Amino acid sequence: MNCLLERDQGEGVQSSRRCLRMNASAAEVISGSCLCKGIQYCITSRTYQWLRCHCSMCRKAIGAEHCTFFAVPIAKLEFKSKKTLKTYKSSEHAVRSFCGKCGCSVCMKYDIEEHTVWFNAATVDGDVPVVDPHQVFTKDKVPYLETMARAHGTIDISAWVVDCARDM
Repeated sequence: MNCLLERDQGEGVQSSRRCLRMNASAAEVISGSCLCKGIQYCITSRTYQWLRCHCSMCRKAIGAEHCTFFAVPIAKLEFKSKKTLKTYKSSEHAVRSFCGKCGCSVCMKYDIEEHTVWFNAATVDGDVPVVDPHQVFTKDKVPYLETMARAHGTIDISAWVVDCARDM
């Protein structure tokens, strides 16, 4: 299977009620979406491994300093909506899926993993327990990550200086 989406092309879009009836308790149902809701999914399984990846490919695909992915069984994945879902072969080993409307990176599938798909943790609606966490490609961390981790935080956007470069 080259792409995680090929498995359900003939099955149609599954409803959220179907997701909740697949012998999973509410605690085992993970739901998520892209920003515009063109892609919505539910997973009736616990997560397996969590990886925070610092490689340049993930950073550029996600548009952030790193990406946190969690692994789930493909067989437990159902899309409630995938009308804006696009895929591309990001390397010789993986296919990434993203929203063609809002650009959100949703998940990726490695060719060597027949039963596993990796979801971008930022797409989850709600909280999911972290299982077996690891950081990978730490040698590729962006240099400013540690500085930003020590930066003063606010509970809102009050630290933002509007048009801060206007006097440059």
